[in-house]
Amino acid sequence: MATFACSNDNSENDTNPTSTTKRTSSWTEQDVAFHVDYCNKMMSQMQGLDIDANMYCKCFIDTVKYYYTSADVLDAYKQEVDFSKMCLKEQGF
Repeated sequence: MATFACSNDNSENDTNPTSTTKRTSSWTEQDVAFHVDYCNKMMSQMQGLDIDANMYCKCFIDTVKYYYTSADVLDAYKQEVDFSKMCLKEQGF
């Protein structure tokens, strides 16, 4: 199983094309925990991917929380293919 360190540190000098400015998030720790858990449950239902679902989910949620409200995170799954690609790429996919 591949592991990785997510490169979504949200720094001002970030060269990540999905992040151009320092952002803040209104998400609470409970919001993050809920959505990471939800993501893990979704990933566990996917077959054929040999990834660390928890690491992927933390990467994805820790990225989208700066762009979406907690209530709108479903839109992130639908729209933010680049965030997903970044998180998967860091696991070797």
